[in-house]
Amino acid sequence: MARTPSNSEPDNLPAPATHDRPYLQIQPATTPLDPDQVAAQARNLHGLDTGTDERLLARLRGSPAPTVECLLVTDHTPTIEYYVGIDPPDAMDALRTVLRRALPASYEVTRTDWHPEHLSRAGEAVATVEYLGDPDRPKDHYTQLTPFAEFTTDEQATVPLATIAEAMADSDVPMVYQALLQPLPDQTVDAEIREREIEAGTDTVGGKLAEVVPYYELKEGSVSAAAFMGGDEDAVAAETEDFEHRRLDVVGLDDAGGIVVTVEAERINNDVKRAVPEDFDKMAACEPEEAIWLVMTRSDGCRPGCAERPARG
Repeated sequence: MARTPSNSEPDNLPAPATHDRPYLQIQPATTPLDPDQVAAQARNLHGLDTGTDERLLARLRGSPAPTVECLLVTDHTPTIEYYVGIDPPDAMDALRTVLRRALPASYEVTRTDWHPEHLSRAGEAVATVEYLGDPDRPKDHYTQLTPFAEFTTDEQATVPLATIAEAMADSDVPMVYQALLQPLPDQTVDAEIREREIEAGTDTVGGKLAEVVPYYELKEGSVSAAAFMGGDEDAVAAETEDFEHRRLDVVGLDDAGGIVVTVEAERINNDVKRAVPEDFDKMAACEPEEAIWLVMTRSDGCRPGCAERPARG
């Protein structure tokens, strides 16, 4: 069984840098952070002035959301270096203002240029680990995260990233931890809808399902009997194929009759390069919350050439 990947927009991420980039390096001190001040300044990232376009139309539309890059770096020592950058770099002054207000006065914030190539990794192999969220309830990002202050008052709580920082400090090889942050538009309305779904027990796909319908007709129609009576095999195939394009193998409907889940059982035959993209388009047009493909064997699910080289298009 294959599922559509979680919503992601890799094209919106900044291009990997091949040369030194400007960063703000943070030198911590013994003064503890003020959780309320950190949270307040984090909210200011939503209104950060990127200073990229001063034309009237651009000002009316608003500046594009910047991407803030946070780096934790160790280089054969237990000391962790902290870097914060931003794309576009023109917003560096605005970012420095936010950091300066969020951190105690004893913390140093200085400009510098840095790139992973500065790490002393002569003769050492390079490995990369990427963490991707794949939650059972993907809309949980509408609900509030644990307030940072609770991690400083609860003796049993672990401060976020603490285990990663400890692992980096204990490592005898260079390590870089990168997090990319980008503010979202106002989510208030979506969050309220999400809360009502949780209260009603319809916050999951299974909770929304009211009916499962096999051979669901996307539009009214039927197979013409005349096509089977003429003895023309091509006509029969064309008529049957057109009918297949008007229905889905299985759908799950909610109380209002809307499509929540679509399911297609793929038969691996000579027209697979055409059938897979067409089935994808057919399911995507329904805008389901889950789109599921079924194949007979695992090897069929991994068969190359089904989607990346369609017969046309």
